[in-house]
Amino acid sequence: MSGPHTYYVGTDTLLVHNCGGTSALQEASDAANRAADNVSDWTSSAKHLPGAGGGYAQWAAGVDIRATVASALRSASAKFLPDAKYADRIDVVTDVGETVGSKGETAVKVVIDKLGHIITAYPSK
Repeated sequence: MSGPHTYYVGTDTLLVHNCGGTSALQEASDAANRAADNVSDWTSSAKHLPGAGGGYAQWAAGVDIRATVASALRSASAKFLPDAKYADRIDVVTDVGETVGSKGETAVKVVIDKLGHIITAYPSK
């Protein structure tokens, strides 16, 4: 493949970029670290809080949501996926190895923009 371009590999459609300099994967990782640095500026949507109504994924009672989100964003096992709806967003999915969701979920999905702002975060299977 000649020339710089972005492509997706594997069944998880991981983002890969082949140009010299900073790769798309490195840019996503940098954005995730910026988001983790500024997690105190973000508040979880009420629909994801423990005991909220509706069919949305909810955090388990007692989970330190901001600390969990920051840990997920910094994890070496985080997967960076293209957002299905918005080209300027990245979905970061991390299995944190402990129950964080009200239905037993152990993974966290954090949607960030490329500048490192958290759009939303919630427990995920």
